[in-house]
Amino acid sequence: ALQAGVLLASKHWKIPLLNPSEQVYIREVKSGLLSLCLQDLESLAVLLGNNKLALTEDQRLARVSELLVRMTEKYSFALDMSAKVRLLLNARGQQSEEVGSMGELNGINLNQ
Repeated sequence: ALQAGVLLASKHWKIPLLNPSEQVYIREVKSGLLSLCLQDLESLAVLLGNNKLALTEDQRLARVSELLVRMTEKYSFALDMSAKVRLLLNARGQQSEEVGSMGELNGINLNQ
């Protein structure tokens, strides 16, 4: 569920108002975050599967708890990053509208 949350939060990170270097940066952050999520899910599968790890139930539960904390941190990061990207986009959208309005006031068509 947390990985799905990370994916949902990061869907807003692909926006046309960003310049190419910002888009590359955001893509790299998203890719890295999803890669870390996958590693945690693979670790969880090993912990919960029929494996040869000699762990007591308490050790197994402690590791599962650690994975939950790490995934929760990734989810929080994704939400925070998504909110910052939306804030940047809102500011750029507003700036673009203001520039368009100023052009109209001055008789300049900026939508060519």
